[in-house]
Amino acid sequence: MSMVELLKKDLLNDIARVRPDELAPSLGAVILAIAEGKTEGEFPYYKPSVFFNLTYPSDNFISVLRSVVETLERKAVASIFLNLDMGSGKTHLLTLLLHLFASYKMAPQQLSGYIDDYKSKTGYSEKLASKVVVFAFDLRTPKLASRYLKLTEILLKSLENHEAAEIVKKAYEEGRLPDAKTLAENIDKNLNILILIDELHYAAVLGDEKD
Repeated sequence: MSMVELLKKDLLNDIARVRPDELAPSLGAVILAIAEGKTEGEFPYYKPSVFFNLTYPSDNFISVLRSVVETLERKAVASIFLNLDMGSGKTHLLTLLLHLFASYKMAPQQLSGYIDDYKSKTGYSEKLASKVVVFAFDLRTPKLASRYLKLTEILLKSLENHEAAEIVKKAYEEGRLPDAKTLAENIDKNLNILILIDELHYAAVLGDEKD
Protein backbone atom coordinates (compact mmCIF):
# COMPACT_ATOMS: atom_id res chain seq x y z
CA MET A 1 0.00 0.00 0.00
CA SER A 2 1.42 3.40 -0.99
CA MET A 3 1.56 6.51 1.20
CA VAL A 4 -0.95 8.16 -1.13
CA GLU A 5 -3.44 5.41 -0.31
CA LEU A 6 -2.78 5.72 3.43
CA LEU A 7 -3.13 9.48 3.63
CA LYS A 8 -6.11 11.57 2.67
CA LYS A 9 -5.77 13.11 -0.78
CA ASP A 10 -7.04 16.51 0.38
CA LEU A 11 -4.49 16.54 3.19
CA LEU A 12 -1.66 15.75 0.77
CA ASN A 13 -2.81 18.54 -1.52
CA ASP A 14 -2.87 20.96 1.43
CA ILE A 15 0.66 19.94 2.45
CA ALA A 16 1.95 20.33 -1.13
CA ARG A 17 0.80 23.96 -1.23
CA VAL A 18 2.65 24.98 1.94
CA ARG A 19 6.27 26.09 2.11
CA PRO A 20 8.47 23.78 4.23
CA ASP A 21 9.19 26.48 6.84
CA GLU A 22 5.45 27.03 7.27
CA LEU A 23 4.64 23.33 7.52
CA ALA A 24 7.37 22.66 10.07
CA PRO A 25 8.37 26.02 11.54
CA SER A 26 10.59 26.67 14.52
CA LEU A 27 9.16 26.35 18.02
CA GLY A 28 9.54 30.12 18.34
CA ALA A 29 7.31 30.72 15.32
CA VAL A 30 4.65 28.44 16.79
CA ILE A 31 4.83 30.15 20.20
CA LEU A 32 4.32 33.58 18.64
CA ALA A 33 1.54 32.36 16.35
CA ILE A 34 -0.43 30.90 19.26
CA ALA A 35 0.20 33.94 21.48
CA GLU A 36 -0.93 36.31 18.74
CA GLY A 37 -4.10 34.36 18.02
CA LYS A 38 -3.14 32.81 14.70
CA THR A 39 -4.34 29.30 15.56
CA GLU A 40 -7.09 29.77 12.99
CA GLY A 41 -4.78 31.32 10.41
CA GLU A 42 -3.33 30.12 7.13
CA PHE A 43 -0.27 28.33 8.51
CA PRO A 44 -1.37 24.73 9.23
CA TYR A 45 1.29 23.78 11.76
CA TYR A 46 0.09 26.47 14.16
CA LYS A 47 -3.43 25.05 14.17
CA PRO A 48 -3.79 22.30 16.80
CA SER A 49 -6.29 20.39 14.66
CA VAL A 50 -3.94 20.22 11.66
CA PHE A 51 -0.89 19.59 13.85
CA PHE A 52 -2.50 16.58 15.53
CA ASN A 53 -3.71 15.29 12.18
CA LEU A 54 -0.08 15.23 11.03
CA THR A 55 1.35 13.77 14.25
CA TYR A 56 1.89 10.13 15.08
CA PRO A 57 2.43 9.37 18.79
CA SER A 58 5.61 7.31 18.48
CA ASP A 59 7.00 5.27 21.37
CA ASN A 60 9.61 7.95 22.11
CA PHE A 61 6.97 10.67 22.15
CA ILE A 62 4.70 8.64 24.41
CA SER A 63 7.57 7.88 26.82
CA VAL A 64 8.49 11.56 27.20
CA LEU A 65 4.85 12.65 27.48
CA ARG A 66 4.20 10.04 30.15
CA SER A 67 7.19 11.31 32.15
CA VAL A 68 5.97 14.90 31.87
CA VAL A 69 2.42 13.97 32.91
CA GLU A 70 3.61 11.90 35.87
CA THR A 71 5.87 14.71 37.08
CA LEU A 72 3.06 17.27 36.84
CA GLU A 73 0.60 14.94 38.57
CA ARG A 74 3.04 14.46 41.47
CA LYS A 75 3.86 18.19 41.55
CA ALA A 76 7.47 17.11 41.45
CA VAL A 77 10.53 18.79 39.95
CA ALA A 78 12.21 17.10 37.02
CA SER A 79 14.04 17.85 33.79
CA ILE A 80 14.20 15.87 30.57
CA PHE A 81 17.10 16.44 28.19
CA LEU A 82 16.20 15.42 24.64
CA ASN A 83 19.62 14.19 23.57
CA LEU A 84 18.39 13.00 20.18
CA ASP A 85 19.79 13.16 16.66
CA MET A 86 18.99 15.97 14.25
CA GLY A 87 15.70 15.25 12.51
CA SER A 88 14.45 12.93 15.25
CA GLY A 89 11.52 15.19 16.08
CA LYS A 90 12.64 17.24 19.11
CA THR A 91 10.93 20.43 17.95
CA HIS A 92 7.86 18.46 16.93
CA LEU A 93 7.68 16.89 20.38
CA LEU A 94 8.03 20.27 22.10
CA THR A 95 5.30 21.65 19.84
CA LEU A 96 3.10 18.71 20.82
CA LEU A 97 3.61 19.58 24.50
CA LEU A 98 2.90 23.22 23.72
CA HIS A 99 -0.41 22.35 22.09
CA LEU A 100 -1.45 19.88 24.80
CA PHE A 101 -0.80 22.29 27.66
CA ALA A 102 -1.17 25.75 26.10
CA SER A 103 -3.43 25.53 23.04
CA TYR A 104 -5.83 23.41 25.07
CA LYS A 105 -6.80 26.53 27.04
CA MET A 106 -7.05 28.76 23.97
CA ALA A 107 -8.60 26.51 21.31
CA PRO A 108 -9.98 23.41 23.09
CA GLN A 109 -12.37 22.64 20.25
CA GLN A 110 -9.41 21.97 17.95
CA LEU A 111 -7.98 19.33 20.26
CA SER A 112 -11.17 17.53 21.22
CA GLY A 113 -11.07 14.93 18.47
CA TYR A 114 -7.40 14.05 18.84
CA ILE A 115 -6.42 13.70 22.49
CA ASP A 116 -8.12 10.44 23.47
CA ASP A 117 -5.08 8.49 22.26
CA TYR A 118 -2.79 10.60 24.44
CA LYS A 119 -5.10 10.18 27.43
CA SER A 120 -5.02 6.39 27.26
CA LYS A 121 -1.27 6.12 26.56
CA THR A 122 0.16 8.86 28.79
CA GLY A 123 -2.42 9.71 31.47
CA TYR A 124 -2.88 13.20 30.03
CA SER A 125 -6.12 14.90 31.01
CA GLU A 126 -7.85 18.21 30.48
CA LYS A 127 -8.03 18.62 34.25
CA LEU A 128 -4.25 18.43 34.51
CA ALA A 129 -3.74 20.75 31.54
CA SER A 130 -6.06 23.32 33.10
CA LYS A 131 -3.62 23.75 36.01
CA VAL A 132 -0.42 24.13 33.99
CA VAL A 133 1.26 27.38 33.00
CA VAL A 134 3.75 27.07 30.15
CA PHE A 135 6.99 29.00 29.66
CA ALA A 136 8.30 28.27 26.14
CA PHE A 137 11.50 29.55 24.55
CA ASP A 138 13.38 29.00 21.30
CA LEU A 139 17.06 29.71 21.92
CA ARG A 140 17.85 29.93 18.23
CA THR A 141 16.22 33.37 18.48
CA PRO A 142 17.00 34.51 22.05
CA LYS A 143 16.38 38.15 21.17
CA LEU A 144 12.68 37.23 21.04
CA ALA A 145 12.72 35.75 24.56
CA SER A 146 10.65 38.56 26.08
CA ARG A 147 8.15 38.31 23.20
CA TYR A 148 7.65 34.61 23.84
CA LEU A 149 6.45 35.54 27.32
CA LYS A 150 3.23 36.97 25.88
CA LEU A 151 1.91 33.40 25.69
CA THR A 152 2.75 32.84 29.36
CA GLU A 153 0.97 36.06 30.32
CA ILE A 154 -2.15 34.95 28.44
CA LEU A 155 -2.08 31.56 30.17
CA LEU A 156 -1.59 33.08 33.62
CA LYS A 157 -4.49 35.44 33.01
CA SER A 158 -6.72 32.57 31.86
CA LEU A 159 -5.82 30.77 35.10
CA GLU A 160 -6.82 33.93 37.02
CA ASN A 161 -3.29 34.40 38.36
CA HIS A 162 -3.45 38.12 37.62
CA GLU A 163 -0.53 39.24 39.81
CA ALA A 164 1.93 36.95 38.01
CA ALA A 165 0.37 37.80 34.64
CA GLU A 166 0.94 41.51 35.26
CA ILE A 167 4.60 40.92 36.19
CA VAL A 168 5.15 38.99 32.94
CA LYS A 169 3.25 41.54 30.86
CA LYS A 170 5.27 44.47 32.22
CA ALA A 171 8.50 42.60 31.51
CA TYR A 172 7.78 41.77 27.86
CA GLU A 173 6.40 45.26 27.21
CA GLU A 174 9.75 46.61 28.41
CA GLY A 175 11.65 44.05 26.31
CA ARG A 176 13.16 42.18 29.23
CA LEU A 177 12.70 39.03 31.29
CA PRO A 178 10.92 39.31 34.65
CA ASP A 179 12.76 38.93 37.92
CA ALA A 180 12.61 35.17 38.51
CA LYS A 181 12.27 35.38 42.30
CA THR A 182 9.46 37.93 42.20
CA LEU A 183 7.62 35.97 39.53
CA ALA A 184 7.99 32.67 41.42
CA GLU A 185 6.60 34.25 44.58
CA ASN A 186 3.52 35.48 42.72
CA ILE A 187 2.62 32.34 40.78
CA ASP A 188 -0.30 30.52 42.38
CA LYS A 189 1.13 27.57 44.32
CA ASN A 190 -1.74 25.40 43.08
CA LEU A 191 -0.47 25.67 39.51
CA ASN A 192 2.14 23.53 37.80
CA ILE A 193 4.91 25.02 35.68
CA LEU A 194 6.08 23.48 32.41
CA ILE A 195 9.18 25.02 30.83
CA LEU A 196 9.92 24.13 27.20
CA ILE A 197 13.29 25.09 25.72
CA ASP A 198 14.30 24.35 22.12
CA GLU A 199 17.71 24.77 20.44
CA LEU A 200 19.72 24.63 23.67
CA HIS A 201 22.64 23.00 21.83
CA TYR A 202 22.59 25.72 19.16
CA ALA A 203 22.65 28.45 21.81
CA ALA A 204 25.50 26.82 23.74
CA VAL A 205 27.68 25.98 20.74
CA LEU A 206 26.83 28.41 17.94
CA GLY A 207 24.84 31.21 19.55
CA ASP A 208 26.07 34.75 20.03
CA GLU A 209 27.90 35.11 23.37
CA LYS A 210 25.94 38.25 24.31
CA ASP A 211 22.61 36.52 23.58
